[in-house]
Amino acid sequence: MSTNIKWNVETTIKFIQLHKLNPCLWNFKSPEYKIKQKRDAAYNSIVNGMNITGFENKKIQESKKSGARIE
Repeated sequence: MSTNIKWNVETTIKFIQLHKLNPCLWNFKSPEYKIKQKRDAAYNSIVNGMNITGFENKKIQESKKSGARIE
C-alpha cells in the first residue's frame, strides 16, 4: 500500500531530530555503525518515536534490505 502523504514542518523536524539521536545510522566513525542490530534498533526507535499510525519509511526499509546508505 503506497500513500503519498506530505509531512508538515513539525513532523519533518521531529524525524530529523530522531535520526540525529542515532549516530549509528549516519556517523560512519561510530563504533555502532557496523553493528546491524544497533542500526535496526535505531530504525525501530525512529518508527516508534514518530508515533504515526502505520508509519513506515519505504526508503529506510529498502536501505535495510540492500545495505545502501540513506541520503
